[in-house]
Amino acid sequence: MKKLILLLLNCYLFPGLCYSQVRFSLEAGLVSSGYYGKSGGLGLYAADKWGGRFGAGFDTKISNHVSAQAGGVFIMNGYNQNTAKGDLTFALNTFEVPLNFIYKLDKPLGNRLFIGIGPYIAINMFGKKTYKPLDSTAYSWQINAGSDTRDDIKLFDFGAGVQAGYEFEKGLFFRVFYQTSLINMNTNGNDNNILKNKNSGVSIGYLFNSKKRKALMGTSGFRNNGLEM
Repeated sequence: MKKLILLLLNCYLFPGLCYSQVRFSLEAGLVSSGYYGKSGGLGLYAADKWGGRFGAGFDTKISNHVSAQAGGVFIMNGYNQNTAKGDLTFALNTFEVPLNFIYKLDKPLGNRLFIGIGPYIAINMFGKKTYKPLDSTAYSWQINAGSDTRDDIKLFDFGAGVQAGYEFEKGLFFRVFYQTSLINMNTNGNDNNILKNKNSGVSIGYLFNSKKRKALMGTSGFRNNGLEM
């Protein structure tokens, strides 16, 4: 574990030391987000809301089958509530920093299935609530994220997720994922007042090969029955 932590620190703080080990990535996709929990002891019933998910990160090779992925992701979270008196849309923009440990099947430098798991920490930045009564026009107000009991939601979120996907030899990849909060984000949180985020979705991205890795693939390196030489 200590060797793994040192490797990640070296690669992210001093990428030149791990030039052939780190690949930069860009990613975009769709997310179906929602919130669940309790309000006054009663279950919180909300429908999922669709939004975008955009990010960039690094894939750090640990072995031929294991890598660590970290980066920054902008997510359009939220939920919808439909009641007899009107409809409420809760739209919250979140910046997330995930750390996932990925296991890649099959052989290196080829098309590969992968699965992953890991935690994330997120900052709830800004957003708005929009309420449309059945008998009048819609109106909106700002969402406040913070630690005050009058705020709508806590500033920070912490959770974990799982994922699976497919990575092509040239760097293109796609993934499906699911993640959920591990903490209560209700600013008046207790056993009867709970608010947690959950989201799932699909994204597509591209892993950029380093020049050194390309050189190994194109000149001095070759593949023999799927083995790197």
